[in-house]
Amino acid sequence: MSTSSLLVSPLSLRSALSANALFSTVCGLVLLAAPATIGTLLEYDNVLLYRLLGLGLLLFAGDLCHQATRPQLTRARAMIASIGDFVWVVATAALLAAYWQGLSVVAVALLLAVAGVVLTCGLLQARGIASELAPSS
Repeated sequence: MSTSSLLVSPLSLRSALSANALFSTVCGLVLLAAPATIGTLLEYDNVLLYRLLGLGLLLFAGDLCHQATRPQLTRARAMIASIGDFVWVVATAALLAAYWQGLSVVAVALLLAVAGVVLTCGLLQARGIASELAPSS
């Protein structure tokens, strides 16, 4: 397989779920371990909120790992994961729209960067669902 075909070949659904699990785990651990630092970066101190988000992300990541390692992938569960990603992106957009004036450049950049990765994970999963788990007719 040539390098150019590697660059355009789609990730498998398992790989997309695993990448999402890895990113969600890292974000969850950061939120749990350094909620005060996150509060400083976002200019919104709420340690409990960040810890709850971190815990939620770790649970989400565990479910993604479980899905990615099953012998048979389930369309519905993979779709729920992608929908969760898209909800995160929409919620981020709503947060930015509502509080744009009060957020620092660093906070906006951080929120947009996370939403960008989450959107990419959701889209890769959706593409994997469409190509690998097409509904039977």
